[in-house]
Amino acid sequence: MMHLAVAGLVYVVAVPVAAATGAVRGAFRDAHSTFKQIRHDFRLADERAKRSTRDPR
Repeated sequence: MMHLAVAGLVYVVAVPVAAATGAVRGAFRDAHSTFKQIRHDFRLADERAKRSTRDPR
């Protein structure tokens, strides 16, 4: 019976911790993806600006 109680306690603690870890990991993944997209957009804008100001000769 003691094993069942310990298993239940581990489950009660482990499930919320795993859920919180997954949520944090997902938030970091989303933030990183957004950052990469912003960086990509800035690079494209910079390349476009360089092309538009280049001397055509």
